[in-house]
Amino acid sequence: MQALYNKMDKSKFEIVAVSIDTGSASDVQAFVDKFGLTFTVLRDKKGRIKEKYKTTGVPETFILDQNGVVAEKVNGPRDWARESNMYTILDLIANGAQSPEQYKKRGKK
Repeated sequence: MQALYNKMDKSKFEIVAVSIDTGSASDVQAFVDKFGLTFTVLRDKKGRIKEKYKTTGVPETFILDQNGVVAEKVNGPRDWARESNMYTILDLIANGAQSPEQYKKRGKK
């Protein structure tokens, strides 16, 4: 994700990671430091993200459009440095948000 973040125009793209670990804030910071993460990393110690997005495991990635609507959910790890794995992100930047029906159609391809 850091490689993706480094490549993207920050005026059009943002990454916000959310730690759902039960450890301390210092544990999360140690992870951030270890991997040199420069994007925002939040800590959800109350589990609100799990409730709102119905997460089932780690890692899960939610790509939100310009209106905050989930355009794609990715279960498991993904090599975000590969352009083929960035299709939804690049499409949103180039073409903007779509209707829910368009997202559903794309998910069936």
